Amino acid sequence: MTLAQAFSRLFKSSTTVAAPPPSRPAPSRGRGAPANVNGGTPASRPREAPKPAVVALSRQNATSFGLQADMNIVADLVPVIGPPFQGDTLSEKIAHAGALVTGTGGALPLDDDQRNLMAYFEQGLLLVCEGKLGRDNALRGLIADLKRRKFKFRELIQVDIQTLHGVYESRSEETVSNTPGRVELSAEQLRFIGFVEKGAAVRCSDVHVSANHGKTLVEFRIEDLIQAVDGMGFSSGKEMLHAAFHLADSGSSDGTYVELGYQPIRISEKIREHLERFNVEAIRGQYAPLGNNGRYGVFRLLYKASELNADIDTLGFLPQQLVDIQDARAIPNGIIVVSGPTGSGKSTTLATNMRVIIRTEKGVKIITVEDPIEYTILGAMQIPVVSGTDKEARNAAYNEAIRAALRMDPDTLLVGEVRDLQAYMLAYEAATTGHQTWTTTHANSAAKTITRFRGMGAEAYTLYDPEVFVLLTGQRLVRKLCPRCKVPLDDAKRVGRVSEDILRRLDRLDHAGGQVFVAHPEGCTHCGPSDNGTGGYKGRGVCAETLRPDYTWMNFMKAEEYLKAEAHWKEKGGIDMRHAGRIKMMAGELCPVEYERVLGHIDAH
Repeated sequence: MTLAQAFSRLFKSSTTVAAPPPSRPAPSRGRGAPANVNGGTPASRPREAPKPAVVALSRQNATSFGLQADMNIVADLVPVIGPPFQGDTLSEKIAHAGALVTGTGGALPLDDDQRNLMAYFEQGLLLVCEGKLGRDNALRGLIADLKRRKFKFRELIQVDIQTLHGVYESRSEETVSNTPGRVELSAEQLRFIGFVEKGAAVRCSDVHVSANHGKTLVEFRIEDLIQAVDGMGFSSGKEMLHAAFHLADSGSSDGTYVELGYQPIRISEKIREHLERFNVEAIRGQYAPLGNNGRYGVFRLLYKASELNADIDTLGFLPQQLVDIQDARAIPNGIIVVSGPTGSGKSTTLATNMRVIIRTEKGVKIITVEDPIEYTILGAMQIPVVSGTDKEARNAAYNEAIRAALRMDPDTLLVGEVRDLQAYMLAYEAATTGHQTWTTTHANSAAKTITRFRGMGAEAYTLYDPEVFVLLTGQRLVRKLCPRCKVPLDDAKRVGRVSEDILRRLDRLDHAGGQVFVAHPEGCTHCGPSDNGTGGYKGRGVCAETLRPDYTWMNFMKAEEYLKAEAHWKEKGGIDMRHAGRIKMMAGELCPVEYERVLGHIDAH
């Protein structure tokens, strides 16, 4: 019997849908054999009394199928938008429902256990196993995942488990076909895209995939914390990483996948339709080998400009620091450096400032040199670095791109990162020939920027001029307390939510004029409930320091009298990152636990 014939037998009547239950488990079938989707027994076997096997739950046809259920509960779990698919039989409905999203090669492939619960088709048809809806937590989670991914539900139908098996078996040989103009994607690539979409739905910043020690682990970094979300076999993970590499934009990698190599990529062009659903502009990836023939890939999700902050006053800088940045932005030449470790928000700070310049200063030409381009800055000329085969070739290409930008008459130049002496000298040349120059470096503090450049080999005559270095900033990202469920410190003490060590250090601080709050570990509906004790936070912001050098400070730095340099800066009102964190903590914006996780001991100076 064909699949269509089997479904037709299920739907002979529009009011009564019946199918005989199996008298014993159906024998296994070879690949390509007809699916006995209604769970019935062969014709030669006596039939038992029929029972309902398929029940439609969409509001439009619930009555015709005699459904006795609370439709309000159903509508809350699965918001069906209708209208129902054409056809009197399930096979006819499936014929109009498009590709099987949850099948092999689909955007959300399910494992064998999950296939016993549901099947979803791209046009909005959802089949769920009878008796499970509203009762099975795994099914509830799968439906929630579909909703997070912005899939719509046009019609919902309950079926028996044999029908689900038949659906998946009939589609086992199905290939993923794309409409004209789309890139043909393999099952492994679609699986990778599925993880990206799942991560974007919960606003993760990075997707980590590690094939190591005989298995593969998939993790998300959500608000700076790593969380394991899924896993698969070792070989499957390596195949998925290999397939994802071939989604890279042209020019963003060297084109050839090297399993033992260190390879960066940028992904956007080939899967734009998938990314735009979650306002993701691009993915920046980095590959590295692991021991035991393993492979590791980290993929940063770069969200669109509409998802980013419109001005720097939304990033978390203190009022005095905003004044420092605004004053530096008004100076037409010199270097402005944003420092911090990877993941501290440096690129966001640069991109936001560029957008402010474009919006407020007419007639200014901005050229950027980036490896790779992270965020689109409308109104700026963004030059990507053509990939090199190794680090030396890539740095040479990067520096050549900076030279080219200097010959293209910019008013403002953004150099993505000063990574070596040659890049430093090119930034110095730009700043001393009438160009406002923005860049980043990896340094632990604003002041350490100078020692970082000196360590690259920069000569003293280029380093200690405050008319060249007009602003040095350092920053870290911290999670912000949820304003709706944060807990006063005194209440948290009573239930032991803060360690005795932190309480002891808090006691040494002056709490005058402020109140300390801590995160509620279970979270709330506003920030998202948590079952692992990491709830109570909503969004992230910077803890920063801004340093405007003068000749006195520069002379202290040149003489390596760093404590005197720091004292001079603070006498002039300078606020370092730790002090900024304490200000935020006393304002009830930063949990002391989060403070110490990112910035160190609260009472340190």
